Amino acid sequence: MDSVPTERCRTLTPKQVEQRNGVSKTTQWRERRAGRMPPLVEISPGKKVYFLSQIEEWEKRRLAEAEERASLPPGPRRRGRPRKLATSE
Repeated sequence: MDSVPTERCRTLTPKQVEQRNGVSKTTQWRERRAGRMPPLVEISPGKKVYFLSQIEEWEKRRLAEAEERASLPPGPRRRGRPRKLATSE
């Protein structure tokens, strides 16, 4: 019988992911919908989890993206309310 490594099968609930990295359940849903976060896996009726290995990969990607954004020069800063364009009649 083939045995799957237990580390690969470790799971986290959405609440545990929220506690682990501060990403709310709503943001997790948005990230999954956009394809930036791994999908939830239904392990029994009403119980959905993430695989730990997939969450760790996702966290590494997020960190790399954040570091890349931090290395870019800041763009122009816009302050206040947008102004209406002047129309000439």
